Amino acid sequence: YVQYGHHEEALGCFELMQCKGTPAPDVVTYICVLKSCSSLRACHKGQEIHADISKEQSIEKDLFVGNALMDMYFKCGLIMKAQEVFDGLSLRDAICWNSLINGYSLHGLHDEVLRCFGYMQDEGFLPDVITFSCMLRTCIKLYHSQTYLTNSPEAFGIKLDKNANTLSTNLSDTMLFSSSNSDGLILLNLACCLCMSRSRLCNSSLSFFISMSFSSSLSPAW
Repeated sequence: YVQYGHHEEALGCFELMQCKGTPAPDVVTYICVLKSCSSLRACHKGQEIHADISKEQSIEKDLFVGNALMDMYFKCGLIMKAQEVFDGLSLRDAICWNSLINGYSLHGLHDEVLRCFGYMQDEGFLPDVITFSCMLRTCIKLYHSQTYLTNSPEAFGIKLDKNANTLSTNLSDTMLFSSSNSDGLILLNLACCLCMSRSRLCNSSLSFFISMSFSSSLSPAW
């Protein structure tokens, strides 16, 4: 039901499962029903399910369940609850950080996006293409809104030069770009080009694309 978008039916099956008492919900069950709660913005049901999860320590500590809970709370607009779930995770990975960064980005909380981006790297996790997709989206919004931040983007490895009418990622200071992650470099460079072109920064986008082609020894395919 969840796979085909029938979320009310999925939650109905979950309630029937609980009434019968067997089989007991497992990690997969909770991830599915939390996805349904996210899609329906059913925050009260999501909180009930979270309370059930809290009774099962082995399930509560599961990172996939944690990510599903964060996604549900962010989509329901319960931002502090999402942060509480993240803070309560005994172990974290890059996916957890991406869920947190993406959630704040979707709500336009740019200071929090930059703060989490910095903390993610402080804990030793390398940003990936998903991370930088969120960061670039944040930079685009900042560029158009002329928003003033408590923390400068440069402090988090992001270069945002409004006066020069350019928007780019500070590539040289980013740990992502190691020789072992050339695919991530290529994808991110292309993302930068796309974001700049969508922002009508065509000259910057073209220059960036040309420099990318030379630096990565790629020939464009037409």
